[in-house]
Amino acid sequence: MIEILAGLGAAAGTVYAAAYVFLPRYLSKSIPTPEKRSDSEDRNRAIISATFAAIGAVAAFLYNVYDDSEKEKLRIENEARKTRSDYIARLNGYTRDIFHANPAEVVSMLYSVGLMAAEDEDIHRIMTEVMRTYLHAQVPLPTDVDFHSVTPVAGITMGPQTAINVLGWRHLAYDPPHHTPDLSHLMLKGATFRGMNGYAKALFYGSMLPATDFRYGDFSGTRFDGAVFDDWVAYQTSGTGGPWNSGIPQRPGWTWERYSYAANFFSANLERAQFSGARLSGAIFTNARLAGARFDGATLTRADFTGAIDIDKAVFDGACSDDMAHFPAALKSNPAIRNGC
Repeated sequence: MIEILAGLGAAAGTVYAAAYVFLPRYLSKSIPTPEKRSDSEDRNRAIISATFAAIGAVAAFLYNVYDDSEKEKLRIENEARKTRSDYIARLNGYTRDIFHANPAEVVSMLYSVGLMAAEDEDIHRIMTEVMRTYLHAQVPLPTDVDFHSVTPVAGITMGPQTAINVLGWRHLAYDPPHHTPDLSHLMLKGATFRGMNGYAKALFYGSMLPATDFRYGDFSGTRFDGAVFDDWVAYQTSGTGGPWNSGIPQRPGWTWERYSYAANFFSANLERAQFSGARLSGAIFTNARLAGARFDGATLTRADFTGAIDIDKAVFDGACSDDMAHFPAALKSNPAIRNGC
């Protein structure tokens, strides 16, 4: 910009010099007497000088306005850089401290990290990694629990649930290609994903997800391969349910009691979701959208697909079920679904 202004200034100077020398003579050439012609040339030169001076003043004013706006723009950019640097410094501090704080401080830190990531793509990516690291440190899949025995297992606590919430409402447009939350091989018993849209295409490979709430959420393209959602696991590990037996789902109150133990996908978007090899005993898929979903080799005993949308477009190759499952009439005779698991 400076070079352009310098060029314009040089051109303006040339025009002024030419006008100052030649224009008064041209305008006064018709005046017969030398004295009057000389007076006319002087007046014209004065007018030209005043005109160019005014033009110069206006140009100087406009340049100052431009210069001030550029300085303000630079100030704002510098302030944004400083703010962003402060955010990243705080984020790094939270990342270090989050594993040593008390539960209330952890919740506050996690939400603060999520808020910082709302408008900055790079901070958003750091936030996603912070949440993933925190969850894998706090709720790894235990290796010393026999889920077939009556062993009480605590549900998810406030800190991990907060991390799940933050990931669930993050800015999806900031996700780089093929970069989605990885919640594989975690113990997420009793976790709530209700109404969240941040887990489309997420990974839950092999995670324990009994008594989880997925209602109204968007899980299109999400991978649940090998995950465990069984209601009987939630029942036996609840601390109050006791040993599971085949008579429990047949007792009169189970119709409502099951909601305390079943994985609930009511009205969730499960289009193109994959449940290959997943254990889904008692899972509720009422009114869920299932176009393109795959249940290859899944266990679907007592599963409820009442009112499921586009269930005829889902794949059930090698899945198994029982007489207590609720399928549309057209699927009950589907040879791909084996009776008995």
